Amino acid sequence: MKVRTAMTVTNALIMTFTMTWIAVSNFKYHSITLMTITSTVVVWWITS
Repeated sequence: MKVRTAMTVTNALIMTFTMTWIAVSNFKYHSITLMTITSTVVVWWITS
């Protein structure tokens, strides 16, 4: 159970990093907003 949770968190972090990287590369002025929204959703999803 703990291993699966760790994998889920890791996958979420990788996804967040990837989305943030894409945002920074393509939408430099909107990257902060997208990163904030993504981080909030990921944190909520993990803790819920």
